[in-house]
Amino acid sequence: MHYALRIPELFVNIFSFLDASDLLSCALVCKLWSEDAQIARWKVCNVTFKALLQRLAPLDGLDELGLPDDLNGQFSKLRTSFKDISSEDWKDFLSTTSQVTHLHVTRLSLHPSSVTLLHSLLSTHGGELFPNLKSLELDFDAIEVPTVVFALVPSLTMFKATSYGYDDLGAVFYRLNPHAGNIHTVDLWMERGPSRLQVQFYPKLRTLKYTCRSFTGEAWAALADAPLLEDLEISVYMPEIPIVNDVTFPALKRLHMEDMEAGLTLALVLGSNMPVLEVASMEEIPLRRHHQSGLRLHLAENSSAFKGISFVEVEETDEGRLSLVRTFLAVQPLFTFLLSMIRFIFG
Repeated sequence: MHYALRIPELFVNIFSFLDASDLLSCALVCKLWSEDAQIARWKVCNVTFKALLQRLAPLDGLDELGLPDDLNGQFSKLRTSFKDISSEDWKDFLSTTSQVTHLHVTRLSLHPSSVTLLHSLLSTHGGELFPNLKSLELDFDAIEVPTVVFALVPSLTMFKATSYGYDDLGAVFYRLNPHAGNIHTVDLWMERGPSRLQVQFYPKLRTLKYTCRSFTGEAWAALADAPLLEDLEISVYMPEIPIVNDVTFPALKRLHMEDMEAGLTLALVLGSNMPVLEVASMEEIPLRRHHQSGLRLHLAENSSAFKGISFVEVEETDEGRLSLVRTFLAVQPLFTFLLSMIRFIFG
């Protein structure tokens, strides 16, 4: 083997460009590659909390918690006890978590006894979990919130969450706020419930992707409280079109709106000021041609840096053409009757 290939950092840097499946293949080549591939996996891949816990102890599934049928089987318990984990075992586990930069907390939930065990190990043996964590992705129901606390660290810069309930994200935001000082990217998808995102707690927020099935005009105005927000991608629904007046996004440069009602889109954009906006795009929004022209004119008048707006898969309508089609359909039976009479008379 060439001496250059014996440099420890070289393989880790090369492996960092591979995905999880390719890293697994590399790990099977030899012992040297296996060790470096493992380091790269924890460092660059989207690691699940379940995979990490299995480095500490095996996990057993629990189906006898008396939960609804759709939740049974989603809970696990560490197959160990406090006395079975030595300080060295805990030190090795902390070392592994220190390599993780991208963590995904799935819908797996820990039994309360396992959550207590982790807290006990932290308080007894000390150390810090996930000191270098940059990106946290959550996919859970409210009952899983206690697991999340282990990943709320000051080093976080990216936060992504999927919520199916009303209160789970609210609880996470409450716990996340003290550690949110460095977060610059947030990606939220909420099935139900009003917005719980309070951007004033995220002073460095620059990129926000937000999907919510229940939204308010006040929530839109609250987004403008993020002084550094540059990229906004939003898809929301409101039961009533809000009244929006003079909402200013001081740093917004890129705006993307998708799968929204035309009236809601017009209310939000026309009632807002975006003085440094460069580009905007509308996707799957039923905007008529004069609405598109109005949006383009409004954005151009409010921003000297504006370069243009695109309409992707927009259900464009033209009242003139529609009226012509309706008229044709209305008189078609008369034309058909006259044509039949002409054919009958002239043979």
